[in-house]
Amino acid sequence: MKRIILVALIGATMTGCAKQAPQTNAYEEFKALLQQTEEQFDALESEEEAQALFGSFTQKSIEFIAKNAESGDAYRIAQELLYMLDTDEKAQVFSYLNPDSLEAYGLESAYQSFLAEKNTCVGCVYTDFETIQADGTPVRVSELLATHPYVLIDFWASWCRPCREMMPFLKGLYEQQDGRLEILGVSLDDDRKKWLGAIEALELNWRHGSDLQGWDDPNAALYGVTGIPCTLLIRASDGLILARGEHDIEKLAALIDE
Repeated sequence: MKRIILVALIGATMTGCAKQAPQTNAYEEFKALLQQTEEQFDALESEEEAQALFGSFTQKSIEFIAKNAESGDAYRIAQELLYMLDTDEKAQVFSYLNPDSLEAYGLESAYQSFLAEKNTCVGCVYTDFETIQADGTPVRVSELLATHPYVLIDFWASWCRPCREMMPFLKGLYEQQDGRLEILGVSLDDDRKKWLGAIEALELNWRHGSDLQGWDDPNAALYGVTGIPCTLLIRASDGLILARGEHDIEKLAALIDE
């Protein structure tokens, strides 16, 4: 999954943006590191190696930002990098950037998403929300937590390939828990037919909702979701978020079984 993200990022970096100022050395170094990392991914044989390489790439990229915080390069790198980072890494990046310059570089929205993510990170009490089911009735996270020890919120979309590839594993987790876990799929689709078609085709027999506003979904904004799939595991007994953005089904199962 990380390889897919890197490929997409390379495409965005190569394409560029009409409003960007001329690139200088730090940004060019970042692009070279990005390209090198993608090439190295092809030779890896294990998920552990992939995670180590990805971790090295993100840390070096954050160092580029730290060393060039007074130049526009830091903001350009941040534009390309932020959606790949976890909450703590994003906090590092924003600590190096001048808050007064974020809007000028198109980063104000990303900063607001980061603040929302920070308020819904692991260890935080969940924020309740309502979404609309296929039959038009609303469902709230709190309602599901009232009847299940654990709830997994899954932000996804029918057009998201990594989301669809994850579904068989989520189905296995759901069946394994035998009623202890409820899943609420929150789709970032804007096409009702495609949303419901994906649910049927993938045989997803848990709860689903969508405001059909795509990336403008208010619940995605509430949780600072900037990339999908994005899962959040919540424990009913204390309302704590136990995991965020965790795609390892075994780890999720272990958290439920603790």
